[in-house]
Amino acid sequence: MPVIESWSTADVPRSERFALWREVRARNLFGVTAELDRHERASFQGSFTTMAVGSARILEVHATPYFVRRTQEDIRLSPGDSLCLYAQTLGGGWFQTPRGDFVVQPGRLAMSYSDAPYATRPTEPNGYHFQIVKIPIAAWGSLGEWRGTEARLAVSGTGLDAMLAACFASFLSEAANLQGAAAETAVETLVTLALGVRRGLIAGERGRAAVQEGRRTQVLRFIERHFADPRLSVSTIAAALHLSERQLHLLFEPTGISLSRRIARRRLETARRRIEQGMDPTIAATAFACGFDSLATFYRAFKAVYDTAPGDLRGKESVD
Repeated sequence: MPVIESWSTADVPRSERFALWREVRARNLFGVTAELDRHERASFQGSFTTMAVGSARILEVHATPYFVRRTQEDIRLSPGDSLCLYAQTLGGGWFQTPRGDFVVQPGRLAMSYSDAPYATRPTEPNGYHFQIVKIPIAAWGSLGEWRGTEARLAVSGTGLDAMLAACFASFLSEAANLQGAAAETAVETLVTLALGVRRGLIAGERGRAAVQEGRRTQVLRFIERHFADPRLSVSTIAAALHLSERQLHLLFEPTGISLSRRIARRRLETARRRIEQGMDPTIAATAFACGFDSLATFYRAFKAVYDTAPGDLRGKESVD
C-alpha cells in the first residue's frame, strides 16, 4: 500500500508554528509567501497528509486562515513544474489570478500549473480544507503544454470537465489501494482528461480509453450517490448523464458485469453490512433503506447472492 505521511502543528511550540508550517508546506507542495498577523500566529493550527500514488502525489491540507501568494520570486526559488488538480473538502477557496478571480466551492474542481502566480485565501473562518493531486511534468512530458497556465475552475457539469472531476474524486477514494501498474494507469487517466479539458477535445486510442474510463467512473459515482433511491435504473442513469441506454450497456460490456447487476450488487452489499451491524430495527427497514421497493424482491435477490435469508444474519427473522 502507498506510504501515508502526516505532520501537524499540534506538538510545535505556538511561537514557532506558523514559521515551521511555511517550511513544511514548501517542502511538500511548493513555496509561497504566507501572510498572517503576528498576534494571530500563536493560535495558528495546521496539518498535512501526503501520499505518493504512482508518479502523482496526493496532499490533504487543513489549516486555520491565512493569506497565500505564489509570486514570481517564490516560483524562482521553489519551482514545482507540475499540474495541480485541487478540490475543496469544506468551505470555499478564493483565488486571484491575472485573468480574474473565482471561488472553488466544496465538491468543485480547479486546476493549474504549479508555477503560475496566484493569490488565495479561504472564504470561511474555519480556514483551509482541501485536497491536491500534484502530477510532475517530468513524469508526463505531454503535460508540458500546461506550463504557464493560470488556475482555472472546472465550471462545466458535463463533458470532459465532469469526467475529470469524477475520476479525480475516484482517484482520491481509491488511492490507498492503488499500486504499481494500476496506480500509473489511474494517473494516466487524469493526465489524459486534464489535457482534453485544456484542448477542448480528446483524440487517439489513449484518449478514447480515458473517456471510456471517465464515463464509467461518472456512472459508478452516480450509483454510489443514488443507489438508495428505488427509482434508480439504467434508464434514469442514462437520462441524468445524457447518454442512451445502449451507450451505457456498451460502456460496461467490456467489464463483464452489467450495469443492472452493479446497481443490485451495491444495494445488496450495503444491505448485508447494515444487517450485520444491526443498523435497522427490521429487515424491511434495511431493504427500503437500500433502494428495494419490494420486500419479496429483496429476499429473492439476497438469497440468490448470499445463499441465506437476510434474517439469518441476525439470528432471527424480523419482518414487519
